[in-house]
Amino acid sequence: MISKPDKSMLPAARRKLAERGPHIEREITEYYNAMIRNLRLRTYLAQDRVALGVCAAPGCGAASVIASNLAICLANSTERNLLFVNADPMNRVPEVVFRNEAPSEGIYDVLLNDTPFRETIRESHIANLFTITPGRSTDDITSVSCMVRFRGLLDQLRDEFSMVLVGLPVASELTPCFDMATELDGVIVEFESDRVKRSVAKATVDQLNAAGANLLGCVFKQL
Repeated sequence: MISKPDKSMLPAARRKLAERGPHIEREITEYYNAMIRNLRLRTYLAQDRVALGVCAAPGCGAASVIASNLAICLANSTERNLLFVNADPMNRVPEVVFRNEAPSEGIYDVLLNDTPFRETIRESHIANLFTITPGRSTDDITSVSCMVRFRGLLDQLRDEFSMVLVGLPVASELTPCFDMATELDGVIVEFESDRVKRSVAKATVDQLNAAGANLLGCVFKQL
């Protein structure tokens, strides 16, 4: 099932969308399946040891929802095991989506405190889809040692899962987004077209390219 945000958490404009009726889930599923086709993500799904990421431009906040729903749609189209990693400590929407609301160790506990990564993996309510939360330790996440460990952790996760999908922090010099993006096989960037200026969108794409990220495409949303 594609997840929809809790109505009580949404402002009026978004709540109206959530109340459109029983057809909204089918529409959302078709939307994400079209995104998967357009970005040719199933070609990555057919491979092994693939790690992709989704990030948002500064001022945009829907990347975690996009990443969560992409993970669900991809999991529903294969029998292979997939892992969704929420690496954005500022956005806990995926924990609600995947019903991991209880505090638990996550990716930054592995990177900062040497927590064994297998202790952070949780089963979701979706068949063959597993998750890792940001965790409790979210200080100093931009440190060099943290990023070096991320590279090693990613190799371990690739060995365990056919695909790893990472919900990245916002694309900013104040987060580890660009460093993480360079370690992934491809990155999707999200823009909210009614919020972000063209100059900000261009700067985000330029920064990802300059960092050496493999930009698969952009998603423009209008809320």
